[in-house]
This record gives sequence, structure tokens and C-alpha cells, in this order.
Amino acid sequence: MRDIVFPKGNDAEFIVLAKRLGFSGLICVYEKKSEFSKDPFVENALLVRPDQVRAAKQAKILTVCQPSREALEREADIVGGFESSEGKDKTHYRESGLNQVLCRIAVENNVQVGFSAENILESVGKDRAVLLGRVTQNLLLCRKFKVKVRIASFATKPQNMRASADLVSLFRDLGLDSSQGKSAFH
Repeated sequence: MRDIVFPKGNDAEFIVLAKRLGFSGLICVYEKKSEFSKDPFVENALLVRPDQVRAAKQAKILTVCQPSREALEREADIVGGFESSEGKDKTHYRESGLNQVLCRIAVENNVQVGFSAENILESVGKDRAVLLGRVTQNLLLCRKFKVKVRIASFATKPQNMRASADLVSLFRDLGLDSSQGKSAFH
């Protein structure tokens, strides 16, 4: 099992904590290829815009994108953060950022939808309640349309990393089923 993190020059701290938490590896997402880690414990990935996905994939680099339909259509490896959309929830549905059209595109293009534990940890009060509801709805949509799910801490600080068992139990409470849970870390 591997966690996904966004280090800012503190790769060593993330690696030490990941080993203590029992992860078999770490996916470090960087904005530039020049920042890549040389540690064998780390798999490097690039945070790219949708128009940069093809070039990164040709270079055999794992790609992570911000949520958008274009990122799904261009076949990024992981697209995460749909539930963080700015829209206000409506009376009869949530503005969760994900819908059946996007789910079908993700399935067709073999794109994993990422869910971040750090977003939940960093939110408070009503914002956390809204975020949890959106995550629950997105997990339900992913299960219904058989979208591959990727759960991780997506930590920007080492103290926001969590053990894999903690992540699975959190997202299982939010609606992740057992078949999704097994594949959510691979």
C-alpha cells in the first residue's frame, strides 16, 4: 500500500513517517520534474494541467490532475478533489463536482478518482459537514458506475499523513465498499 503526498522539499520527513505508518511505498507528487526524489521508496508523479497529460504520459510519468472534465478526457492517471468545488449545495442535490457523465468518462479512460483525507482533516464546522456529504455522494456515484477509486492522505505536511487502516475505516464510514477498499491503494 502506498500513500500519495505533496512534499515541498521535505521528502525525507514524509519517507520516515510513511515507513513508521507501515506503507510499502510513497507516491510523491511534484510540480516540476527537476524536484523528483531519487529514493527507491518513492514513486514520483507530476501535478499537471490537463493539456500537459499526454507529454507526461509519453515520458512514462504518473500524472495527477485537479478536478475537471478535460483531465478525465485526456486520461490523467489520478484526478482528485471533486468534492472541493465552490458551488453551494442545492435543495435536492449536492454540488459534489462529480456526476454520471464524468463517472462514465473516468471508466472509459481508466482514470482513478482520488479522495483526500487531508481535505477532511483541514476543514472545520459546517464546511466539514458539507465536505463529508459530498464525499459520500461521490463514493456512491463511483460505486454505481464502477469507477476506480484512490484514497490517500494527499498530505502537504507530514503530520497530516494517516495509516492505511485509518484511511480505509474513515472512507468505509463514508460509503466506500469492501471491493473498492481493496483496490483503493494500488
